[in-house]
Amino acid sequence: MTEHPKIILDRILSPARVCYQCSTCAGGCPVFCNNPEMNPRLIIEKLILGQVEEVLTSSYIWNCGFCLICTQRCPQGVDLAHILVDLKNLSVKRGNTPVGVLDEMKTLYLTGLTQESSKTVLNRRKKLNLPEIQYPDLSEIQKIMDVSGFNDLLKLNLRKEETSEPL
Repeated sequence: MTEHPKIILDRILSPARVCYQCSTCAGGCPVFCNNPEMNPRLIIEKLILGQVEEVLTSSYIWNCGFCLICTQRCPQGVDLAHILVDLKNLSVKRGNTPVGVLDEMKTLYLTGLTQESSKTVLNRRKKLNLPEIQYPDLSEIQKIMDVSGFNDLLKLNLRKEETSEPL
């Protein structure tokens, strides 16, 4: 059973409100170090200021590598990494999935993998006498996706992608 978006939003906003904007999360974030536009402190600030829609439609929430440094270092105990996971989940439920993530979702449903092995990788494995890659049972994965509601989210996002105007 999937959670109601209101429950997810409450779970996001409650811990965000205790953040006092010290920037410890940004100081340790490897993504921020390489892309100053991806400032985790600013994401929390926007949430505190009520700019939830702006956050949910931004690409910034999708850049988190889930290294947990922000969560481990926060002096207020704000679990920013999991807040970002919740933001991504809420964004998907609203049909705001980036094309790259949507492609991975489609590939996962069709192959059981988020990325297919390239011929180069398969040839290299063969030359190194490594065993063939064992692929998952696709019918089991698809059943899990059907029961969990994953397919409904995939269809929602595919419909939104088809109706959106090209950039």
